[in-house]
Amino acid sequence: MTKAKHKQFVAEIQMLVKKTGLSQAEIARRLDATPETLSRWLAGDQIPAHPAMLLAALQMTLLVQSGVITKKLIECL
Repeated sequence: MTKAKHKQFVAEIQMLVKKTGLSQAEIARRLDATPETLSRWLAGDQIPAHPAMLLAALQMTLLVQSGVITKKLIECL
């Protein structure tokens, strides 16, 4: 990942985390990560092993919260 892409990735996950309205501890729990790891991702100090999966998980959280996708639908997947 280039430096520019890394900066863009960090900005995107920061925005998504903020939009969820959840605590970092709760988001970390939902992502099966430690709060410390999430904090390093948000600070740009570390890149997750699968960045696209992290973005997808955060976007899915927002879709569930807004009612676009139901938890029951996710359980069916």
